[in-house]
Amino acid sequence: MNYLALFNGLGQRVKPVTFRPVASLDAPLREQGLDSLDIVLLCVYACEVFGIPEETGKALNPASFADIIGFVEKHGTRKPASAGEALALVDG
Repeated sequence: MNYLALFNGLGQRVKPVTFRPVASLDAPLREQGLDSLDIVLLCVYACEVFGIPEETGKALNPASFADIIGFVEKHGTRKPASAGEALALVDG
């Protein structure tokens, strides 16, 4: 899974106009043009993509994309084959 492509794609879906794509997964979310509600939506999408139940997902409070990756690797029940496949789950 190319997490960088996935999270840049999710960021574009959450905040299409002001999201700034990242070169590093350690980049702070708030520096990418995301506010607190955007970060919540990003977490909802990540949980949807990786099959994490809503109740479990409520515990996710990330500061960076790397935090989200650690969470989905620990709690995920689904692993899409690619970033494209994962984004297709969000796009419906």
